Amino acid sequence: MFKEIPLPRNVVILSVGSNLGNKLLNIESAYHQITEKLGLSKIYYSPVIETTAWGYQSENTFYNSAVAFESDKTDPLELLKVIQNIEKEIGRAKKSIDGVYTDRLIDLDIIFFGNTIFKSETLEIPHPKMKERSFVLVPIGLLDAPFLFEGFHSYIQELIKNCSDKTPFKLIAEV
Repeated sequence: MFKEIPLPRNVVILSVGSNLGNKLLNIESAYHQITEKLGLSKIYYSPVIETTAWGYQSENTFYNSAVAFESDKTDPLELLKVIQNIEKEIGRAKKSIDGVYTDRLIDLDIIFFGNTIFKSETLEIPHPKMKERSFVLVPIGLLDAPFLFEGFHSYIQELIKNCSDKTPFKLIAEV
């Protein structure tokens, strides 16, 4: 279970990943569409890291990043619909089913929605597998945004330290 999340209520953090096509371009396209479709004036994103696939075998490495922004959205399911539409527009055919993962042009996951703890049939926040995935935690730890306070960075560093996934990563780009 999650202890209290040290984030302001209006801060959203997404995980962004791609392992097909022009991965960097796919991620940059996601950044642009997140900004545009959510009507944001500013988003903050981490450097992009490269890792092997997690949870399945693939010849394709992943590029992973994190995005943080302040949002006026109060319904996580509304945000989920927007990011699923962005995935479709970039070319994602389907989500993983029953824990079976496949290669994808883009993958957007809501990791945090402020300090909200939320669970429905289609969404759980904080993301239930983030504690097991260094490719999610490391980019979040690299985020530099004025609303991410020291308490949040300490919280993420503790999660990284306790994460059983020690998959190595390579810094690819500061986008």
